[in-house]
Amino acid sequence: MELREAIKLALQSLWQNKLRTFLTLLGVMIGVASVIAVVTLVNGANTYVTTKFSRYGADVFTVSKNPALVRTSGQYEKLQHRKNVTYDDYIYVRDNCKRCVGIGAQQATVAKVTRETNSITDTSIRGYTWQMPSLQNLDIAEGRGFTSSDDEHASSVAIIGSDIRDNLFPGIDPLGQELRVDGQPYTVIGVGEKQGSTFGQSQDNWVGIPLSAFQKTYGASKTLTIYAKAGSAGSTLEAAGDEVRVLMRARRHDAPGADDSFELDANGRPRARPTRGGLRRRRHHAFGVRSPRRPTGEHRPAATPHSRDFRFRRAQQRGRLISTRPATCPARCVRSRPAGTGRHGRARVEAPGGGDGRIRLPEHRRPRRDRDLHRDGGGHARRSAYQLGG
Repeated sequence: MELREAIKLALQSLWQNKLRTFLTLLGVMIGVASVIAVVTLVNGANTYVTTKFSRYGADVFTVSKNPALVRTSGQYEKLQHRKNVTYDDYIYVRDNCKRCVGIGAQQATVAKVTRETNSITDTSIRGYTWQMPSLQNLDIAEGRGFTSSDDEHASSVAIIGSDIRDNLFPGIDPLGQELRVDGQPYTVIGVGEKQGSTFGQSQDNWVGIPLSAFQKTYGASKTLTIYAKAGSAGSTLEAAGDEVRVLMRARRHDAPGADDSFELDANGRPRARPTRGGLRRRRHHAFGVRSPRRPTGEHRPAATPHSRDFRFRRAQQRGRLISTRPATCPARCVRSRPAGTGRHGRARVEAPGGGDGRIRLPEHRRPRRDRDLHRDGGGHARRSAYQLGG
């Protein structure tokens, strides 16, 4: 009976306050909808990042100028001061990395692709080295991929996505056909496997050309991304990543203890920079060279006149001297009390026979008004008769 009465009273209260009831329900609905939207966006972003990096494989890592995700505007402004990852950096890593089983590089831009009267816009133009399709697990559905000869001679050949085939080559075989990318002709040698879309954006609207041909058309001033394959995940991937990190830091002259001037990611996850001791150990594992370490009981070398320690010690020494040395005054003056006991912390001095206690400068260094001060036989300062008006 009490429960029925409570429900009846609650319904009567809601009915009597219709506006308040409506606003309460509206607030609850907005709150629930906001939570659902945020969760959906977060899950969608995670799915996008996972989809983007899953095709690289578990044993592939990248070296780029900036990370894949930038969280704050301050971080973005700081990253703009980094140097670009250049083609020379890629050549250096490719020639010196001993633990990498495959290395490639990529640059990208957006352009318009045409063939006769057909065209497609906002197409991703990717400059690939010849190993990049295999590093990205990009399967070639028709035709062939790039070769080292295509990359060396900047051949005008292209691999296209399924959207390019459907829009520019409807009903015909695209292999051996010609298309134009920003006015430059390329011969189609392969068609990539269909990848679908993410967030409504097609992943098949792309054209891949040799990186050397890409830089010949668009220039080599933009940054590129280096892809390296370690052969297997786990410790092998970490060892290869550490070797590439050391090579890149040496190549770009990063100071010891400073942050990396590049970003090294493994499957979309940035790897933490090791400590100085970790870099020393990993440099030994990577190259077989152990950095010299100072013995525990060894003294540090003497500070040079241009070192920070020397300047700091000199400042300390000067501070002690200034606080303890006597005030400079002529030989006829004597100290009447220890330093720091007078007004404003200054030493009070006075003439041997008394006087006003002020320090007197040599004649040629005195102000003009003090040059007319004369001392009598007792050492007291006295103005001349001219100054006194007498």
